[in-house]
Amino acid sequence: MNCRDARNSMIFCSTEKMKKPEYDQFLEHLSSCSQCAQLYQQLDSTLSLADNRELVQPNPFLYTRIREKLDNIGQGVSKNAGLPSYQRILRPILLTLGLLIGLYGGNRLGNFYDAKQQEQLTTALTTEFFINDMEMEKLEVQLLNDQ
Repeated sequence: MNCRDARNSMIFCSTEKMKKPEYDQFLEHLSSCSQCAQLYQQLDSTLSLADNRELVQPNPFLYTRIREKLDNIGQGVSKNAGLPSYQRILRPILLTLGLLIGLYGGNRLGNFYDAKQQEQLTTALTTEFFINDMEMEKLEVQLLNDQ
C-alpha cells in the first residue's frame, strides 16, 4: 500500500469499516511510513474528541407539543378560535379603517406641500448665502477692494 492509498483509507480504518486484509496492509504501511502514522494519529485524536462531546438531551415535552399542534391542524382549529365572534369580525374592520385613515392623512399631507413656495424659499436662501458669503470672507473682500 502506498501513501496515497493509506491516506484515502484512513477514515475507514478509524471508523472500523475496513476489511481485515486491507486493515493489515494499512497497519504495515503505518509502521513503515512516519508521515502517514503521524497523520493517522492526528485524525484519531480529532475523532476521539468528537466522540467525547456532551450530547444535548431533548426536551421531553417537545413531542407532545408538536403532536398537539399537528392534531389541531388536522381538526381545523385556528388562532382566532378562542376569540368571541364580534372580535373576529371587528379586528379586520379596524385594520382596514386604520389603513384608510393613514392613506387619507398621507394624501392630505402631500397636498399641503406647496412646491412654488418651497422653490421661492430655496432661491431666496441661495442668493442670500452668496451675497453674505463675501462679508464672511474678510481677506477676499480686502483683496477685491485693493484691485
